[in-house]
Amino acid sequence: MAAHGPSSRYNEETIPENDDIRRFVWEYAHVVYELFSRLEHSGITASGTKIVLATPALDVLGAIASEEGLQLHHGLVNKVLKW
Repeated sequence: MAAHGPSSRYNEETIPENDDIRRFVWEYAHVVYELFSRLEHSGITASGTKIVLATPALDVLGAIASEEGLQLHHGLVNKVLKW
């Protein structure tokens, strides 16, 4: 299950209620809250050691997801080209 954060960093804009909290962090916190609420409501158990809440890039099955978008891992591309 993936929880996508905001599509922008809003040029480091802060929220009006607190100048120490960036807008994109506040929006992502709401996304994570909704995710956990849905997990709890459905009765699903999530592993704390396997969950990744924030990372600049994530490698999942040969695809790298980052702020720049989704890219195939170079090793996977080479295997396909040599096949």
